[in-house]
Amino acid sequence: MDYSIEKSNISDLPDIAKLNQDIFSRMYENEPYNLKDFQNKLQDKKPLILAAKHNDKLIGFSISFPRNNSFYIWILGVLDPYRKHGIASKILDKNKKFAKDNGFTTMIIKTYNVSPEMLRLLIKHGYYIVDVEKSDTSPKYNSIHLQLDI
Repeated sequence: MDYSIEKSNISDLPDIAKLNQDIFSRMYENEPYNLKDFQNKLQDKKPLILAAKHNDKLIGFSISFPRNNSFYIWILGVLDPYRKHGIASKILDKNKKFAKDNGFTTMIIKTYNVSPEMLRLLIKHGYYIVDVEKSDTSPKYNSIHLQLDI
């Protein structure tokens, strides 16, 4: 499959927020982040926003930024029909290159038990579990914190 991954910017948040709804609405019982959530989270940050596109259609994205002396991948997703094509791996690789090029020595990310595919992908890419934050509602929402040394 032909796709590209390009740097994007804050002006693309409305499209990214819509895509976020499409990706995560069936995965979680709570509403996925909306445009206002994205704007609030990023208001004092200088994020790296990556957009994956197939024939000019937005099919995946990530938003990352510095956090506690590490490079933090806050959110990453790919639409279901486009999974298993290496898109998330390529997004992870581009985040890693950016982090390394900008002097970071560690990357951090968290995922949830509800997304075992993401956990497997992160471990495949060399991330290791550093903490588990237990959910008050259900073990499927336990937050798994991972780190990658670069």
